[in-house]
This record gives sequence, C-alpha cells and structure tokens, in this order.
Amino acid sequence: MEKWADNFGEELWDLAQTMTKAMEITAKYKAYNARVEHKDGTALIQSIVENVGRMFIRKMDAIKCIINLAEELSEQFEYNETLADNFSYYSSKYSNIDGRPEPEIPETLLENAWMYRNMSLNPDTHFFNISVNTSYSSVHVPQNVYDRYPWVLEALQWSESLDDVFVQNYNSDPALSWQYFGSYTGMLRHYPALEWNREHVDTFDCRKRSWYIETATCSKDIVILLDNSGSMTGYRNYIAQLTVKSILDTFSNNDFINIYKYSNDVEPLVPCFKDMLVQATPENMRFFNEYVRELLPEGYANVKKAFVAAFELLQKYREIRRCNESVSGCNQAIMLITDGVPSNITEVFEAYNWFENGTKIPVRVFTYLLGREVTKGVEHPPTWTHAFTDTAENLLTEADDDEPPRLMIAVGAPAFDRKANHYNETRTARLLGVAGTDIPVEDLDELTLPYKLGVNGYSFIVSNNGYVLMHPDLRPVSNGRLKENYNSIDLTEIEQIYDENITRQVEDMTGREMSPFILELRHHLVDSRFGNMLKLPVRFHYDKMRRVSLEYQDYYYAPLENTPFSLGLVLPHDYGSTWIKVGDEIKRNQHMGLNISDFFMGDNWKVHPDW
Repeated sequence: MEKWADNFGEELWDLAQTMTKAMEITAKYKAYNARVEHKDGTALIQSIVENVGRMFIRKMDAIKCIINLAEELSEQFEYNETLADNFSYYSSKYSNIDGRPEPEIPETLLENAWMYRNMSLNPDTHFFNISVNTSYSSVHVPQNVYDRYPWVLEALQWSESLDDVFVQNYNSDPALSWQYFGSYTGMLRHYPALEWNREHVDTFDCRKRSWYIETATCSKDIVILLDNSGSMTGYRNYIAQLTVKSILDTFSNNDFINIYKYSNDVEPLVPCFKDMLVQATPENMRFFNEYVRELLPEGYANVKKAFVAAFELLQKYREIRRCNESVSGCNQAIMLITDGVPSNITEVFEAYNWFENGTKIPVRVFTYLLGREVTKGVEHPPTWTHAFTDTAENLLTEADDDEPPRLMIAVGAPAFDRKANHYNETRTARLLGVAGTDIPVEDLDELTLPYKLGVNGYSFIVSNNGYVLMHPDLRPVSNGRLKENYNSIDLTEIEQIYDENITRQVEDMTGREMSPFILELRHHLVDSRFGNMLKLPVRFHYDKMRRVSLEYQDYYYAPLENTPFSLGLVLPHDYGSTWIKVGDEIKRNQHMGLNISDFFMGDNWKVHPDW
C-alpha cells in the first residue's frame, strides 16, 4: 500500500508540474526579478473610487450639456404653424429602414406617413451589436399621444437640435451609452437612432419609467391619511382604493411613506408599520395595497387627530435627518384622501406647520377626491436611479434567453421651461422634460480593477438604501424569470458574515437574525463613510456554491462622491494581503525589440472564463 501511495503521489506531482508549467513560471519570476509586496487595501479602494468617480463626472457633465441646450432651445423657439405642417422626423416606430420590410403604420396615421423620414441603421459593437445610427437621434411617441398635436410638434421641432450635443458628448466620451431626452408631452428623443421593437404591442411611455419619475421628483417622506369613516362606503371606498394605488405607483425606492386610516381613532393601515416611515419597496407597496382592500368604513371622521399624528411623525423624521441643518431641507408631504373636511383644523397647521409667521412651511398638504394640488418646483442636482434592466435588449433578434439581463443605472436631471417666466412676476418651475444617460453595471465592474483584487477578492456597490447594485453573488434571475425585487435586494441578504453567538441559539432562531458585523458594515456604507473592518468571519462559497467554508475577509469601503452609492472591497485576510510584483515586462520586451502581439499568436493562450 505504501509503495502504491508513493507511486500515485509521484504521478500526481509530475502531472501537476506538466499541466501548470510551474517550473517555467518560477524561472520567469526569477528572470524578471519578481518580488512579493504588501497589498494596501486602503490605497486600492481609493484608486478604484477615483476611477469610478471620474467616469461618473463625465456622465453628469454630458447630462448638464443636454439640459442647458434644451432649456435654451425651448426658450428661443417660436412656433410656426406653416413650418410645423411640413415638419418630418426620424420615427423609431414608423420610419422606413433600409433593407427591411416597411413598418405597419396604423390607419389613423397613414395620411401622415410622409412625415417619417427613412433611416439607415448598422450594427454597432459599442451598443451591444444593436443596429443604430450615430449621426442623429430618433423619436418614440407613445400610442396615446398624437404626434400632430401642436405642443407635441413644438417639442419635436426644437428638440431636433439636441443632436448636436448628443454627437458632441459621444465624441468626447466614446464610453457613453444611450442618451435621451424625455419631454413632458411623452415624446422621447434618444441617441443613437434605432428601430423600436415592432413585434409587440407598444405600451412604452417615458413618463412612466423610473428614471423619469425619480428625476422629475425628489426623494420624499409621505404620510397618506385615508378617511375610513362611515361616509366612505360603497363607491367612495372603491375610488379611495384606486387613488391609493395610483399614488403608490408613483413612489420609488428613494421614498419613505406610511398610510394612516382614520375615523374615530387614527391607526396605521399596516399594524407593524406603527410610528415609522417605511421604504417604498415593491414588497411594502404590496402590503399597503392588500390591507387597503380589507378596509371596512365605520364611525365619524376625526381629521384633526389624523393631521396631528401625521405632523408628529414627519417632525420626528425631520429631527432624525437633521433637515434644518441642510441647505435643501427635506421634502415632506401629507396626502389626504377624503370626501370632505367637516371641521376647521387651522390651529393644527399653526402649531405644526406654520413657522416664522407662516413663511416656513416644512410639510406640503395635498387633498384628493375634492381638492387639487399646487406644487412648487425646486432645482436639484442630477438624480441617480436604482438598477433596472436594459430595454434595448429586447431589440436584439438573436438574444440568448439563458443569459442574465443587462443591468443598468441612469443619471438624469430635469429641464425647466424658462419661457413660462417671461410674462410672470412670480417665477414658476414648469417641467420641460428629463435628460438622462444609461450606465451598464458591467462598466462599473471593469473600473474596479478586478485583476488587482486577486483570488477570491471582489468588489461591490451599495446604494444609500442598502440595496446591492453590483455584487458577484447578485442573481436577479430565478428559473429563467426576472425576480420582482431584483433591484431591491439588501446587502444583508447577500453577505453571509458568520456570528457564533447566533449559531448557538438554533432553537430560538426565526431566520431574521443578523450578525452585528454585517449591520455595522451596512450602516457605514449607507452613511457614505470611509473605513475598513478587518478579519471578519464569513461563510464563503466556492465553485458556484458547490462548497462552503468559513473564511476570514477584510472589508474596505468608501463613498462615490456626488452619488447615492458606496463602494465595498473584499480581500481574503490571510493570502489576500500580498501580491507578486515584477518589472515592466511590456517596456522590457519593447526595448529588446520583441513584438508583444507574437505572444498571442496561435492557440497557446486563452482568456479565463470568469474574466
């Protein structure tokens, strides 16, 4: 047995030496004076943050150029009915495309078919091999918007000159992805020009997309007061439910809300959401919609008590978030859904919402069913959205259903109609539209220098809501279907930091216990702090979760300036702190007159599948 074991061991050793070419690699290291050096995680994450930061700045500068030109063009444009009657444009849906079948134009638009210019498109590797034309933009108009309406024609005409800044941005930053301007009319001008998916019913409206909604509105704290008194029975109760659903549909993950039902008393609609504002995640929205359908109106409406509860809750969050110390303050509102306000509640507003002789009003109030809302626009910086899937993927005819969807984030900023203030003494902020550009998450991954992280090292990005934007263990698809909450998965659901104290209490575990280390790490990331947490015990998996073992890892984190994101860096504690440094091999070979490309001839090299 001993002889067999020796022979078997020698054969394995020889096989490993042959397959790995360990002797050749060792000789190369000696020839190039290789040395082992310490890997500085803090310096590494600073370098990565600078790389990503520079890229973000370029994207924001591109958006500012679009916004400035859009506001200027709109302000100077004078509508001419004669010119409008003869205006034509590149339509993503109805323009003829060279070498392709003619599009099916609805009968109601056939008489206007002349206004859709012919397009020439070619596949472009930069835009994921989709056929595009980078010389100009094209336009998408929703099905329920008639493109011959004067206000739509006006937006189509002046926005055509945005092509100049689109092309300029693309030439200045070839890594720039899709650029677009969504008008308040519903018209979407996107660059480069492309053909819209004509095989499916078109339900797209840019005004309902997350990038438009999140940019046109700021993050906000909302309390909805829902009248549940006896007068809200029957049809009124049904309308109230639809109103709540419509309001909830406008919220994003950046918003925090709660719904209080009131009659004789005031209670939270969802009992476990008492005395708090909850994040407007898909899960929480589903809870609200389920509970509102179970309401049984009764009693009388004590609206005064309802407003006191709402004002006190919002005041608590203003103090927690130190709204008085920030320049922009906080965006807070109360939305009242009722069939009438039977009592005078002026004293409540004087006590909770009218400060400094009524000049400071921290909470805006909107009424539904009977009142109307009055809004006041404010300027705010570019808005970064949460992750979403790339709509352009649907335009690929040879798309692979087995491949995960391409995740994107968008940065956008609102443009305002300056012409509206020409004749008004009181300045208003009327929304002209939203400009934006997409950033593939895979582009962010490339900027995190994965080749410097080493074996089992990785990076991740988390939003200020604690949601994971990028992580090697983020799996947005399950059984071939996109998960409903693919863009709202919390860091605590992915990073499996081990806690010995929790593991010992198996009998009392509910499945919601979390290590204090992961909560502390999440807290630092959400608060945009810079620092590290070293030698944390982690359940780490290998070979796509075939094996799991307890490992120790070092975590480094830093904020991405002027964005709601923070970057995390993970290095193995033991073997991840060093790396092998050699001389500049490329320059050495060039000095010796060697052609670098000769190393990549034939089949004696290949790229690692994970790279």
